Amino acid sequence: MTASSGQALLSVRDLRVHFTHAALLNVRGRAKTRAVDGLDLDLSRGETLALVGESGCGKSTTGRAILRLVPAAGGQVTLDGVDVLALRGARLREARRDMQMVFQDPLGSLDRRMTVAESIEEPLVIHKLGTPRERRRRVRELIGRVQLDSKLAGRLPHELSGGQRQRVAIARALALEPKLLILDEPLSALDVSVQAQIVNLLLDLQSELGLAYLLISHDLRMVQHVAQRICVMYLGKIVESGPAQRVCDSPRHPYTEALLSAVPNPTGGASDRIVLQGELPSPAHPPSGCTFHTRCPYTQPVSCRTEVPSLEQAETGRWVSCHWHREIRSGTIKAAKRKIDLKGLEGISHEGVA
Repeated sequence: MTASSGQALLSVRDLRVHFTHAALLNVRGRAKTRAVDGLDLDLSRGETLALVGESGCGKSTTGRAILRLVPAAGGQVTLDGVDVLALRGARLREARRDMQMVFQDPLGSLDRRMTVAESIEEPLVIHKLGTPRERRRRVRELIGRVQLDSKLAGRLPHELSGGQRQRVAIARALALEPKLLILDEPLSALDVSVQAQIVNLLLDLQSELGLAYLLISHDLRMVQHVAQRICVMYLGKIVESGPAQRVCDSPRHPYTEALLSAVPNPTGGASDRIVLQGELPSPAHPPSGCTFHTRCPYTQPVSCRTEVPSLEQAETGRWVSCHWHREIRSGTIKAAKRKIDLKGLEGISHEGVA
């Protein structure tokens, strides 16, 4: 899956993240959770790529592995030509100046004992950049850039609103002038009235600074208006990718179709929802064959249960991992059940592997 245009700033190949833990009773040895299992993606400079899926699919773990916040079991992560997973010590610290993260909960990601100014200045202090006077000037510049009142510089996180805290988190992420921002559910902890303001701020910053965004989200309504491309993730793997609007208008994978059917109808009318049977399987014990076959309304008796589908090009710029996507699209294979509330995709939690 290549980036939309030009040479990729970020290139991820066969990324794997496995967590080993004590096995359950009556099971020998230790179980291995395949949180990310052979993931590929590319991201161009100045582009927004959205990584979407249910809680537990591995999307947040992917972002953390790219930044080396969790160890990768294998694969390659290349940022601007540098193999990030091969770096150690001072070279890794230097590379981290080019890639930063904005977390879901700004109150949890900010030090509650540090003022706004101290939080924004902290990355500059850690990387020993500038004199104290230059750092203070840089902090003032960043506070203005994220559209915060300068009078808030001396306040602590608990004295700010949720939107103000997220602006502080964004300013802190920008302090080192990164090329890539990983945005991990940056709106989910905010009031609806504030979400649009933060989205517009992120779009303005991207336009001004040429930033690349890896946007991790479950909100497909927002994603299709913000991202240029979408990668849909299920149980540690990409199952569909392509231009955002085309993926949302004409999904090729049954899982993408189900996700989109759960999006509330803005007109308030009845929506044609697709049922997914059961819960998301455990990444420690994934189903055989296509991992989605246990919940898929289009499952066929043999191939879906026994053969692992490859990620193949469905059309220019569109990739899908499904044995029967052409037959589903043509109507040769029909869904087993329709117009039933989709359980598990509304009010998605953010616990566990995400």
